[in-house]
Amino acid sequence: MSWMAQLYQTYENCVDMDLPIEQRVMPICHTPQQVHIHVSIDDQANFISAEVLEKFSIVLPATESSASRSSGVAPHALADKLQYVAADFEHHSTGRKPFFSAYSQQLAAWCESEYAHPKVQLIYRYLTANNLIADLIKHGVCWVDENNKFLEAWDQDATGRDTVPPIFKVLTKTQGVIDQGNALVCWSVLLPGDPQNKTWEDESIRESWIRFDLSNAGEAKFCYITGTNKPAGKNHPAKIRYGSDKAKLISSNDNSGFTYRGRFVDPQQAATVSFEVSQKAHNALRWLIDRQGSKGRNGEQVVLAWSTTGVPVPNPIVDPAEWGDELSPNGAEVSVADSEIPDYGRNFAFYPAQALKRKIQGFAEQLHINDSINILVLDSATPGRMAVSVYLNFLRDDYFESLENWQTHFCWWQRLSAEKQDKNRRLYYQRWRVEAPSIWKIAEATFGEAVKNNDKLKRAVVERLLPSILLNRNIPDDIYQRCIQRACQRSGKEPWEWERDLGVACALFSGFHHPGRQIKPERQRTYTMALDTNYTSRDYLYGRLLAVGELIETWSNEAMWIPARTTHVSRLFQRFSDRPADTWLAITKSIEPYRQRLKSKKNKDNKDSDITERALDQIYSLFQPNEFNSNMKLSAEFLLGYHCQRLALDEEREERGAKAKAGNDIDTEDEEISTEGDAA
Repeated sequence: MSWMAQLYQTYENCVDMDLPIEQRVMPICHTPQQVHIHVSIDDQANFISAEVLEKFSIVLPATESSASRSSGVAPHALADKLQYVAADFEHHSTGRKPFFSAYSQQLAAWCESEYAHPKVQLIYRYLTANNLIADLIKHGVCWVDENNKFLEAWDQDATGRDTVPPIFKVLTKTQGVIDQGNALVCWSVLLPGDPQNKTWEDESIRESWIRFDLSNAGEAKFCYITGTNKPAGKNHPAKIRYGSDKAKLISSNDNSGFTYRGRFVDPQQAATVSFEVSQKAHNALRWLIDRQGSKGRNGEQVVLAWSTTGVPVPNPIVDPAEWGDELSPNGAEVSVADSEIPDYGRNFAFYPAQALKRKIQGFAEQLHINDSINILVLDSATPGRMAVSVYLNFLRDDYFESLENWQTHFCWWQRLSAEKQDKNRRLYYQRWRVEAPSIWKIAEATFGEAVKNNDKLKRAVVERLLPSILLNRNIPDDIYQRCIQRACQRSGKEPWEWERDLGVACALFSGFHHPGRQIKPERQRTYTMALDTNYTSRDYLYGRLLAVGELIETWSNEAMWIPARTTHVSRLFQRFSDRPADTWLAITKSIEPYRQRLKSKKNKDNKDSDITERALDQIYSLFQPNEFNSNMKLSAEFLLGYHCQRLALDEEREERGAKAKAGNDIDTEDEEISTEGDAA
């Protein structure tokens, strides 16, 4: 259980962090709970006021049993449901048993111990000497019928009131009725000169309960985490991922099933975790999940990345563009200025790679070289059981080296979604960003729409790709092959969707063959995102031809003001990858009218024909005759050639258009000056 030891160490390091009280790690012997009624009493244990709270959660004192209760009688220490805290509950409830006896006995033991707290003693005096529900009814918080029993629904006709009382809005229905006995009550004690009236925010009450609860812990046994003899934990906490989460990481209270029967006589024979360690480790886990928000969530699956010192670290499944927004230590966001884009030169990944290194360095500088970084993936197969499906532990430099290797080896142009275009950049750069594809993009490019509503498939993809990112392992072959196959299947997709699949496929192919990955030396090659005009691979050259053929048709239609439509190349994409020589012959025949249109006198000022004809001649000259005439199936390398050639021609066309526009502006200025001279 090294992951639990790491969580325990995290708690010890972070419990005293200077944070707002609502952001601190939860103390042991406490549990989070949503409350519904807030009752205030004075220094004489007299009722003052009560109010209904809407969607309000607190951290309340709890026992080991009550923190994980799902059935049976297990009272919380101070704040609890009316069924527990109200002495007059049985007078107003229909058919439900009161649990005040168990609650009051436990509260009395605390109040009579050496760890007693004066505010808690006042609450105990009020509950034993007064009728709580009667006070709540009197002040319009709870509602009863003519028989003095709790109303189970609000009937406007019967009551003569149009406004529904707040208590009926905050409680959820069970089998069609509302049970007011489920309302959880929290307390405020108003003492003269005391600025902290709320008991759930009073640090002295928290410390009082912790000392009392630990003093009543069970028999000391060997703790497998600390290696010392401490009171053993029996009922380990739930509510790990969210408030109503019933799944547990450690469960041994099923002595009638097969949790441990057949192998052990009692659960402690399997492994023993002390009560204190279990509480601290689970509280640290809750704190980490809440702190990282929704970035590491995938339905019921949670992916955590944390350091034991509490310093934020980037999550491997989160897009690097969002690292600065969520967890950057200095809060600085690294962005690419529009003026710096043309400085990429032949290596388009240079600037993004440098930006990523600076961002990673910003995280690493906050950590010591020997600090431990952990990756933990939690998932629950059933509502009551949770599993650690992936656990990895790294030293600082190893972890950040793994992230940097992934972002470097699998770096490629990635298509942004239609909604995420950058409006401040030139057209060529609006739709693309240089980075390694995220796990979610790989999943969508591999399985398409099927993955969006399939949580099980999403979770499987995360668990299978994490080792590829963090342990330098190859992409699983089925994911790799399916992603390449879908990139070749162009029909039936939105243009941006297919371009996303193309960018992911190019990234996986180039990363798979990178010299730093685990493949045979003869298959290793470093691909650049800039067009390599000296590379003579047959597959790469055929991909370049395909891009030129498509742009000839597209640009010709634009010149004639013909609306955008599906090109011949897009319809023959899959066939081209299977039989390139025959398919290219069919493509050349189909695009010949478009070539002539670009060369026509009407388009003499348009230099698109010069760009495409020069590209075709240059590509043809690099082919070997026997390779050009071969119909052997193309590898995914043709996708790289296609992508690089298309982006290069688009860029050349934009630059030429920008220069032409600048020249026209200069000519216009000269004409204006000349006109002014003639007038003079």
